[in-house]
Parts: sequence; structure tokens; C-alpha cells
Amino acid sequence: MSNQNLINRISLLQKQRNVIAFTMVSLLVIALLLAFEIVTKDQTVIVLPSQITGEYKFQGNKISGSYLVDKGVEALTYILSVTPSNADYKLQKITKIIHPNIYQPVKEEFMEMIDDIKSRNITTYFYPMNAIADEEKKGVKITGELHTSVGKNVEIEKQTYWLGFHSTGTEVFLTEFKQIVNEAKNEI
Repeated sequence: MSNQNLINRISLLQKQRNVIAFTMVSLLVIALLLAFEIVTKDQTVIVLPSQITGEYKFQGNKISGSYLVDKGVEALTYILSVTPSNADYKLQKITKIIHPNIYQPVKEEFMEMIDDIKSRNITTYFYPMNAIADEEKKGVKITGELHTSVGKNVEIEKQTYWLGFHSTGTEVFLTEFKQIVNEAKNEI
């Protein structure tokens, strides 16, 4: 091989090396920019309750009002619509949606309620009539009728409950459940 061919060949290899090096550096910069975008961008995660009645939107730590309403109604159904035959099933369902920080006390309280329901043969059903979501506080206020039957006696009361939720970005947990006294009679 002549010197000129060797020089041309080396020159061509250097150009190829430079193009490959430039491509590698460009790909590295693009990969770093994409990684930065993924880390800093708020993700929208879709988490669905058993029934869909509206548009659900999660962005960062925010939860849409329609999701709060549906999740609240679902949670109240687990908690307040209980019979002696489905009480254990309801316990399994409610313990899946409560926040880990309150898991043990809620489970113990619900187990006491189940023992009472089974021993006295109590049946309760809650029929939601009105729900107002508070997206800022991540909760929902639900008013409805609680039907309680012991034997043949049925008692119907209008009651209002507050349910608070916590979003991890991928899951929504029940963190607060309380009855709001004296408000249900005035609301509906």
C-alpha cells in the first residue's frame, strides 16, 4: 500500500471516529435531558374506583373532585353497608384502602363492629344522597340515609360523613372517617 493510500485511509477513519464521537455525545446529552424531564415533570396517574361517574385527574398530589366523590361513596359502602354474612368480606375490602399509619386501630375498631353485627344480627345500609368534594383538603362530605335493622325493627337516619384521603401519586388511601353530627338534618 502506498503512503498516499495509507494517509487517505487514516483520514477517513479519523472522520468516521469524529462522527461516531459526535453522535455518542449527542445521544448522551439527549438521554440526560430526557432523564431530567422525567424526574422534574409531574406525572398524571390514573387510579380507578369500582365505578366511574366522571372525569378523574391526578396531577402530582392533587386528586379530582369526581374521584374523591366516587372513592368516598365506595369507602362508605364498605364501612356502612354491612350484614352478618358479608362483614368479613367488608373488613378485607376496607383494610385495603386505609392508610398504613391508621391500619391497626381501624382494623381493630372494625373487628369490634363486626363482632357486634354478628352477635346482634344487625344489618346496615347506607344510601348516599349528596356528596361535596373538597379537592384542597382531599376529602369528601357525603350525606345520605343510614338504614339499620335489628330483627324486624328498621331505623332510618339522615347522616353526614367526612372522608379524608391521602395520595401517594400512585395510590389513594383513606386517612380520615368521621360522622358530622347535626348537619345531615339541615342539608337534605
